[in-house]
Amino acid sequence: MKSNIGIEVCNALQKNNKIFPKEEIMDLVQEALTLYFEKAPEEVRENEAKTFVWIYHTSIYLHKNNLRRKKNSVSLDNLYANGKDLKSTEELEKDIITVETIEKILMSLSKADSILVKRKYIEGYSLEEIAKEIGSNVKATQKRLERAMKKAKSWGGGISMSLFSL
Repeated sequence: MKSNIGIEVCNALQKNNKIFPKEEIMDLVQEALTLYFEKAPEEVRENEAKTFVWIYHTSIYLHKNNLRRKKNSVSLDNLYANGKDLKSTEELEKDIITVETIEKILMSLSKADSILVKRKYIEGYSLEEIAKEIGSNVKATQKRLERAMKKAKSWGGGISMSLFSL
């Protein structure tokens, strides 16, 4: 591998993708080079052209991955700027629900309600999937689930059940 391949990839990315800031390109290429040394197949390492293409495409993949991560994340600064109150440690501890507590809450519900809650919040089923399983429409299923959650929250003895928010 040529010693200046990282610079060549940086230049190519900068030329072809003018939207990347230069510092970000350099960071991406450095990360791609690290991955190259850790994971690139032997056939890529033996061929200079394949090495260039591998590092180039890995850099672009890393950039897209970073954008996806940024899109799905929330900045604490933005929360403060928007007037959102962040919970204190004590408030967060109140939200922690043990497995035993969840089991007790589910046992306090009827079998049908318990199954609805389990499907939605423990097994991760969508409302559409649950509705299809029980032979109902989505709106009716959502209403049944809301009622079941009201019952569960009233049984919960003041436990904050934001874990189960609809």
